[in-house]
Amino acid sequence: MAGTFSWRAGRALVLGVIAMAAVGWIVTLPGVLVALACGVPLALLTPRFVRPRRPLLAAPAAAVAGALAGAVWLGRGALTARLMAGAVAGLAVAPWVAVLGFMLWVRAHGEARL
Repeated sequence: MAGTFSWRAGRALVLGVIAMAAVGWIVTLPGVLVALACGVPLALLTPRFVRPRRPLLAAPAAAVAGALAGAVWLGRGALTARLMAGAVAGLAVAPWVAVLGFMLWVRAHGEARL
């Protein structure tokens, strides 16, 4: 079962990178980069927690907040367009950050004890 999980999680991470690259190319690169800068450090800290609920909720929330901040402050265009671009970037980065954190947590703890 562990081999199947790691293959599926690896595939999800690769597809997430492709989705983030597409959103960064088409919609807003600053939103994606700031979302990654805000969400990935929290995802990397997830294995330190005994129960992953809080970090698995905090990392995607930080990614969405970072995407909105990056798109609004560093993006171009009207404010409403930048807010929409930030929302799209947040929706592209947040699931990837959650999968990364959970994958690292399972690798460190070996069992799903939510």
